[in-house]
Amino acid sequence: MGYRLAPTFSFCRCEGRFFFLDLEGDRYFCLAPAIESAFGRLIAGRAPAKPDVPLLDRLILRGILIPTSDPVRPAPCDTGLPTYQIRPDALQSTRRRDMASAVAELMRARYNLRHRRLIRILADLERRKAALEYPASPQREALETLAHGFARALRMTGSLNQCLALSIAMTRKALASNLRVDLVMGVRARPFQAHAWVQAGSFLVSDTLDRVGMFTPIFTL
Repeated sequence: MGYRLAPTFSFCRCEGRFFFLDLEGDRYFCLAPAIESAFGRLIAGRAPAKPDVPLLDRLILRGILIPTSDPVRPAPCDTGLPTYQIRPDALQSTRRRDMASAVAELMRARYNLRHRRLIRILADLERRKAALEYPASPQREALETLAHGFARALRMTGSLNQCLALSIAMTRKALASNLRVDLVMGVRARPFQAHAWVQAGSFLVSDTLDRVGMFTPIFTL
């Protein structure tokens, strides 16, 4: 017998704790200590001991774990942090249509986050990404153009602290431009914070390496 994670959940290990993202409920949470210990033994590959079974059953009742006949176990988000930062100031100018498109996507993302459930927004992005025809890796110049357009748009719209809206908008724009990027969400433990950014392989497109380096990825689209 094995267990798999329900499809609307993801998790990571950060500073010795397991943090979960519940997309359906649009929330982050941790487990009670005894359940967390049992869950830790499970993902370490140990067969559940008798005392662990009722604890894991609680996660089944909460819809977090799904029992299966296959010998599988949940795996944490394994996205690696980027190592190179795309600098929006690398370009001296931005075409007006690129900036206007970035502004429109930012405003759309902000509106969507107020009026639509996050899981629906992400599902739409996932469908677009799955249907995308793209090169093996986006060219650096295209990523610089994307980053520069949104840097200008942020200054115009006052969205500097809205990382999730920016990440959604930038991902939409990238997919529309036939660029494959990843929208990543991460957490830090003390104090608890959540953050979102966009990366393309080892290239960070929407943020700074210093800031993103403070977070552990918990979800990637």
